[in-house]
Formats: sequence, C-alpha cells, structure tokens
Amino acid sequence: MTRKPNSGRRWEEFRPRRALWFWSCVGCVMVAIVIGSAWGGWMTRGAAATLRADPARQALAQLAAAYCVDRFEAAADAPKQLALLKKKTDSWQRDEFVDNGGWTKPPGAQKSVDGAADICARRLLGLTPAARTEKTAPLKPGWPNSGRPAQSGYRA
Repeated sequence: MTRKPNSGRRWEEFRPRRALWFWSCVGCVMVAIVIGSAWGGWMTRGAAATLRADPARQALAQLAAAYCVDRFEAAADAPKQLALLKKKTDSWQRDEFVDNGGWTKPPGAQKSVDGAADICARRLLGLTPAARTEKTAPLKPGWPNSGRPAQSGYRA
C-alpha cells in the first residue's frame, strides 16, 4: 500500500509552468484593481477632475442665482414678472423664462451661468410680492464681488 504524500510535500514538489505564473499574476492584478476601486477609493484622473470641478460650478451657480434674484427684484415690473413666472408649471419652462429674461447673465458675460436659472426660479417662487419689507440694493456691476471691497489677509 503506497502512502499518499501530504500537502506540504506536494507543495514542495510542485513546479508551475510559465503560463500558470503569468495568469496568476494577471488575476492578482485584476483583483487588486477591483478591490482598490470599489473599497479603496481609487479613481481615474477624469473622475477626480469631475469631483474637483462640480463644487466650483455649483458655487458659481449659487452666486449667479443670488445676483439673478437681486436683479429680478430690482426690476420695475417685478410683481408682474413674478406672476408670469408662477404661471409656469414645468421647471424647464421656469428656467427658460428666467434665462430669456436675462437675469442669470452676469455683466460682461457672453452667456448665462449653467444651473443658475433653476436655483433662481426656485428662490423667486419662494418669494411673495410683499415678502421683503427691507429692500436691499441690487448688486453692483463689479460681479462677482458684489460691490464689497476685496479683503486682504493682512490686518492693521
């Protein structure tokens, strides 16, 4: 009766071929990529650029929407325009109305800021004609600094 060699002995005697080594390495690399991407937080350069740019775009849209609301309220026919805006039922109609009104286009810009019309329309729909008792001055043409002096990092 011949004895079967134990697993330690078989491991010592095992001599893999080059193809097995190659495909084992390829499999390990693929597993590392999948685990690193799914749980390790790895990402492509394009995904990182998108993540970096989105907050900047959103901040610019918020700023342009604030400018839009101020310009809208400063207009002589603001109550009439607000009533027309409230008649629009779809969000794309409201965005188009605000864009066509020119309220989302900053001075000196060629086109309006992406996403500002939607934010502006939502803010305007939250207003009532007599919602603001204290009228604030509209932003000055020096957009985006809104007329305030630039603040330096130095203190006197």
